Amino acid sequence: MTRFPWLLLLTFSLLTACLGDDDDATPGDDDDASADDDDASADDDDASADDDDATDDDDATDDDDTTPPPLCDDDVYEENDDAAAAAALGATSAVLTDLSVQDVDADFYGLYACGDAAITLTTDVASLDLTLSDATGPLSSAAGSVSWSEAIGADLTLAVESTDPVCVDYELTVDYDDALCCEEEASEPNDDANTAVVLADGVPALGGGLLPGNDDWYSFDGCLSGDITLKYTPTNPGDAADLTLWDADGSIVEERLAAAGTQTFTVVGLTSPTYLLEVSNPASGVCQRYEVLGTVDATNCPAACLDDAHEPDDLPGDSTGAVAASTTWTGLTSVDDDFFPVSLCEGAILTATATFDPLVGDIDVNVTDSIGLEVGGLGSPGGEPTYTMTVAAAADFWVHTTLASGTCLDYDLDVTIDDSACVPCTDDAFEPNDTAADAFTVLDGLVLPNIWVLDVADDVWAIDACEGAVVTLEAAFTHADGDINLDLQDSSGSALIASMSTTDDETVTWTTTAADTLLGVVSIPADCNTYTLTTTVDESGCAAGCADDPFEDYDDLASAYPMPINTGLTQMTAPVGDPDWYAIDVCAGGVLTVDVTEDSTLDPLVFSLLDGASSPLATASPTLDGWTVDYTSTAGEIAYAAVESGGTCSGYDIAVAVDETACCTDDANEPDDSAPGTAVAATTSFVGLTQTTTEDDWFALEVCSGAAVTITATTDFPTANLDLFLFDPTGATLVETIDYVDVEVLTWTAAATETLDLQVTSDWGDCSSYDLDIVIDTTGC
Repeated sequence: MTRFPWLLLLTFSLLTACLGDDDDATPGDDDDASADDDDASADDDDASADDDDATDDDDATDDDDTTPPPLCDDDVYEENDDAAAAAALGATSAVLTDLSVQDVDADFYGLYACGDAAITLTTDVASLDLTLSDATGPLSSAAGSVSWSEAIGADLTLAVESTDPVCVDYELTVDYDDALCCEEEASEPNDDANTAVVLADGVPALGGGLLPGNDDWYSFDGCLSGDITLKYTPTNPGDAADLTLWDADGSIVEERLAAAGTQTFTVVGLTSPTYLLEVSNPASGVCQRYEVLGTVDATNCPAACLDDAHEPDDLPGDSTGAVAASTTWTGLTSVDDDFFPVSLCEGAILTATATFDPLVGDIDVNVTDSIGLEVGGLGSPGGEPTYTMTVAAAADFWVHTTLASGTCLDYDLDVTIDDSACVPCTDDAFEPNDTAADAFTVLDGLVLPNIWVLDVADDVWAIDACEGAVVTLEAAFTHADGDINLDLQDSSGSALIASMSTTDDETVTWTTTAADTLLGVVSIPADCNTYTLTTTVDESGCAAGCADDPFEDYDDLASAYPMPINTGLTQMTAPVGDPDWYAIDVCAGGVLTVDVTEDSTLDPLVFSLLDGASSPLATASPTLDGWTVDYTSTAGEIAYAAVESGGTCSGYDIAVAVDETACCTDDANEPDDSAPGTAVAATTSFVGLTQTTTEDDWFALEVCSGAAVTITATTDFPTANLDLFLFDPTGATLVETIDYVDVEVLTWTAAATETLDLQVTSDWGDCSSYDLDIVIDTTGC
């Protein structure tokens, strides 16, 4: 018998505690019926006999989480880990097998899609993320599959990404359907020798859309005695082409018919400075693409020219001291462009002729304006050594000579100026407005730019104002170009106030003492000048009451006041028995809204909207302070707003708005209401375009560096008016034209290969119908 039973019990308890038992009926474990920790197995914390990490807990594998996930074995397209290293896919359907990707190593593929191609890219692993991008950024992202189809071809990049740290094997299926596309290259039209694309030394030119009967031409310059190589490489090596090499005289140097694969032409010891390669498609219905590369071996070329006495004159503005009479520059040398300043009056006839040895090279002559834009004709660079132009507006110009072929050329330049037909100025679109009888009426807030005033005829502007109105007229101009004066008169011709300073701009302000039609008279003592007219009429001080307002008499339908849309009149009066009528031109589909606000201090009024037969068009609804009516025209018509007093004297404001969005039938380019708009990559004419004051038209012009762009818009002014704005890729304005004429023209010479945005906008008009001619001359590229 143990003398110390309590000691034995204590020893047993300590032993079981060391064995891991805790508080259940089974000795030797923790909390359950097995000899482990916390569960039914002899491990830590879960159902498997592993240990997995340094904290004595585990997962479903026999490791300690210190081994990284397995890396993918490189497939045949590695390293294609970013867009710059994208693996090239051909323009054909294909299935790419044995590919692999994981989350730390995306795969990139690149391909060119021709316009109107239908392309679908699909992986056999639906969980992979696919992103398709072009040069502007991502186009679409989806799991497993993405598609593309656009009217304009593009270079595309496909990114394949995985969120799985473990390597994922996959296949990529490319479904490429180009049955509908055979697009022209950006340099089109280059269908004959006169429109040939000029190749730069060592710079490849991409050709495309080559159908039978649609030849492509390329021009390449070397130097006399030098060597050149022209290399033609088809995208599809099996495509056959007819290739003809011509010299500058139109003689065939070499011809290869139905030639398949890469073809190389080499000319040693040039006897002509320029050679032309003609590419023809001899097949039937096959759309070919290719690359043309020209290289020059200048080992045997003559030494470069020395600068003449006029250098540097490589840009407009380099030369100074513009001549205004006929002159001759001799002993010139050309290795680059030369500019010679001339000052010409309106109506002058300029003839510029370059004389040189045509066996050594060729010089083209043209004229640029003061900012370097080609002028005259369609704005194309001169293709001949003689150029003649008649000046449309007095300005400073530069005669521009270009070395069209050869590497060094001596020449003389003769400039003849015939100014016998010069005129000082021409009338603007608001003429005749030379007297009070034919004065053009201007309203509050109206700004009219580019207005001509001549010393042979004043400009007279009419301003209708109520008693107490504050009228301000401003003529903004450059005083150095001619001193303009501004007078304000009453309707009888009596002088009220004048501004006759000897600085830029003239401004007059007058407060009327009676309702009247004031006359603003703009004059110039000598010659002519242009100005911008700004009109402000503040009627807040006009007296209330029932005296006739300035627009009387317009008391019936026949004498209704023609109300411009999207404008308003304030402090109008309607005495009893003396209604006011307004005529509003509403286009077919236009939504007219008329709001009449009553003068609460006077009698209520009656408001109606009527047609030309005085029948109601729509019923006006009362508002807290007057009346409002909405009316949608179905055929286009004149709507008449009639306001009459419901007592003895009523006063009111009237506002007229027409939503013209539905007035126009969309032309073929819609939707093109924002940039980028309709793509234009070569000379194009659009006929029968339409737009409204609320929907601009936009065009995206793809130009090469040196391209001369001329844009001509023809509309039905003065029924409507168009303005043109040309922007660079950053949105900065390059050039604009906002004249009040039926033909708007702007020109620009591109300084870089880029996409320009053209905005065509309407100042007024129900539905502006217009034609648009865009000329992109790539001769200078």
